[in-house]
Amino acid sequence: MGEVTAATHIAAPPARVFDAWLDPGLAGRFFFGTQDGQIVESASDPVEGGRFHYVDRRPTLGDVRHEGVYEVLDRPRRLVLSFSTPQFNGPTTRVSLDFVNEYGGCHLTIRQDGVEPKWDLQTRQGWGVVLELLRRELG
Repeated sequence: MGEVTAATHIAAPPARVFDAWLDPGLAGRFFFGTQDGQIVESASDPVEGGRFHYVDRRPTLGDVRHEGVYEVLDRPRRLVLSFSTPQFNGPTTRVSLDFVNEYGGCHLTIRQDGVEPKWDLQTRQGWGVVLELLRRELG
């Protein structure tokens, strides 16, 4: 199993960027949103040990469920969660997000551990899309 890392600068304070990940309506537009899909279900219990899930309806795959558990919520510095997409039978991975105040905005670093080699490229591309959509949402 491998590790995938992505980072970007967002022109919003770390607290605002952190909170976006916990808001099911907003997170559905960047974390689980895709170019051709639509979020049809979302739920989030943003406490340590709380669960989340999102269902993304995709034209070619049907409904894809993403789910996990919030492991660490250290607002506005660090967020750690487990993550899985049961439909693809992959392992549960661990996603760590670090939020740093930088140049009047936030430097966000994402690290996903436990990525199967066959999903490495898609995971890297996926985080690139997530970060671009997040930048659009938060300015």
